[in-house]
Amino acid sequence: MFNDGRPMFEVIKDLEVTEATWYRWLNQYGGEKAESTKRTKELEKENAKLKKLLAD
Repeated sequence: MFNDGRPMFEVIKDLEVTEATWYRWLNQYGGEKAESTKRTKELEKENAKLKKLLAD
C-alpha cells in the first residue's frame, strides 16, 4: 500500500472513501495485479453492455 507510513485510516480519509468501501475494494482487488484488474474492469463493462442489450 502507498500510505507513506501513515495509518491507513488517515489515507482512507484523504481519499474521501468510507472504511466499508475501502475494505470492499481491498477484498475485490487486493490480490490482483494491475493487468488482471484492468481485464476485470473490461469484462465488467462488456457484461453491462450485454445486459443492456438483452433488456432491450
